[in-house]
Amino acid sequence: MNPTTTLGGIKKAAEFPFKFLANGGHAQQAIPSQHRLFNAAFMMGGWWALDQLRDIVFGVNQVSEGEFVEIKKENVPAPLRFLHKAIDWDPYSDAPQEKWKKLAHQMMPAIGAGVGAVAGSMFAFELNGRARVFKGYKQAQSLDLLKADDAVQYGQASPLRVLTALFGSFSSASALTTVYGGTLNPSFASAAGARTFFGNPKIFFSKDFFKRMFDNLSHGNANPLKAANTIVGDLVHSKGKMSESAAQGFVDKVLAPMFGHELHTPELQERARKTLQELVAKSHEAALASGKSEAEIAAEFSKQINYHLKDGLGHTVQEHFGFDVNKATLGNANPIIRWPTRALDKAIEALGIKPHSSKVQEKLATHMAAGPSMRL
Repeated sequence: MNPTTTLGGIKKAAEFPFKFLANGGHAQQAIPSQHRLFNAAFMMGGWWALDQLRDIVFGVNQVSEGEFVEIKKENVPAPLRFLHKAIDWDPYSDAPQEKWKKLAHQMMPAIGAGVGAVAGSMFAFELNGRARVFKGYKQAQSLDLLKADDAVQYGQASPLRVLTALFGSFSSASALTTVYGGTLNPSFASAAGARTFFGNPKIFFSKDFFKRMFDNLSHGNANPLKAANTIVGDLVHSKGKMSESAAQGFVDKVLAPMFGHELHTPELQERARKTLQELVAKSHEAALASGKSEAEIAAEFSKQINYHLKDGLGHTVQEHFGFDVNKATLGNANPIIRWPTRALDKAIEALGIKPHSSKVQEKLATHMAAGPSMRL
């Protein structure tokens, strides 16, 4: 047994869980479960605030089912006294107009909870910087392919937050808790740039399932932009040799979400892997040909592969892979999330409003028409 090989295997196994967590997104929070914590905390705060305001507006406090205690004006904080009994309601009346007031009385805290839930989710991403990144996407004159995809995925969190607010408002008093969690977690995954499963779903039906699953896990549970960052970062020290594992990881996690329609057979995936390996090798050869020092060669190689596999990937897929970048499926890191958000986009378009994903696609087209080209 070769001691060097054994030590290398032990090191790789030990690094695996930490690398997965670092690249997966869930660990990249200042506070454990930060998103869930703020979502729940702000939801509770919103509920409490509107519950207190409700007592003032209706002038009564419900202490138990069917039992109400009058709120006296002198007990209301001075700045809010003008709202005291703004709605004149008789909680014991069965008159139709009083029934509507009863519904409003019961709904006010739920509305506060919903607004608080959305605010909590948004605040979590203000803290970790993702909101600022998204703002930069919206203000940019053009976007490259990976940033455009990341922008669309982040935008998918918005309708999911609304659903989280809707179901979360009633979750404590109904069976909607499961549905609330089913919208909360995908909204986090979308905004965080993570995935809700480990790679291309087709992996589950492949003959080399275990190998493909391990390769995907080793590159992190991330969207195309984060996966490309991880894989390209690892290539800097590869001396121009992209392994089969890294090439397959790039195909599964970067190319397949956007160009799955171009990679639907093993033969097409094999061709894509070979193209990737050739690009990396040629980038290294070009760096070597510069005749610079070893450190300068490494920097030049890094610049080349960063362009071809990240910043200028849109040009690369058209020129070297033969994919039409204008047919890229953006925001498809989580297909199960993209389906309902696409339906929402169509509903918005029917109202004559252009959804965010269409605006991002336009910026991408602008970049592809006028962006720089680095040919090998």
